[in-house]
Amino acid sequence: MADTAEYELTERAGPRVAGRVVVKGQTLTLTAAEAEHGLREGTIVPKGKTLPKVFTLGSKRLDRMREEAVALRTRAALLASEVEEAHASPGEPAGAEAETAP
Repeated sequence: MADTAEYELTERAGPRVAGRVVVKGQTLTLTAAEAEHGLREGTIVPKGKTLPKVFTLGSKRLDRMREEAVALRTRAALLASEVEEAHASPGEPAGAEAETAP
């Protein structure tokens, strides 16, 4: 039989992990191959460990994407300046006009 280890579900886990129907707080005994995907997604952690901060920290870009998603879901209008800022290319300041050839 393959070597197995125990893993705990995290708050990121859905109703299925490693092809199994799971319940929050459940401990799973998995092989390394079965656990690989769940560890990458942050849906499981080795028993006694905590979820790495990379799964819980936000960023300005992520926060902005979440705000836009909420605005789309609620059909809230974004301010024109926010739209321009979101669509400005990285090297171009918001509101900059495109140059036209003579």
